[in-house]
Amino acid sequence: AMDETFQECVLANFGVSGPYRPWSGWHPLSAAYAKKVGRTYATLEVTGRLKSSVFISLNERGNFTVSADNSDVPYATAHQYGNPKGNRGHPGLPAREYFPMDENDEVTRQVYDLCVNAAQEALGRELA
Repeated sequence: AMDETFQECVLANFGVSGPYRPWSGWHPLSAAYAKKVGRTYATLEVTGRLKSSVFISLNERGNFTVSADNSDVPYATAHQYGNPKGNRGHPGLPAREYFPMDENDEVTRQVYDLCVNAAQEALGRELA
């Protein structure tokens, strides 16, 4: 329940606005890229590849994780953390955080609470 809730929060951050973005707004698009995509604001939704690369997996310690990595989409971490050298010909790619993590790479309090509540509700259903 926790991993599914976390994934839902991550996916909700794609698009024009995101309710669980850790920062109030993303950097605007460069003028050249805005012209190419026909809008002035960032969405991280051009082809859908990045959004569809957010996945749930079971790691070697038996823990579920929600992640996106560069093996499926070579620019996944560049968008999360930024890339001063740029990305696919875009110089100075700014971070556009879609994972709800703070500056210490900790889950934001709002999303943490949602995940804990989801676990408590799931446990309650199992024990009922």
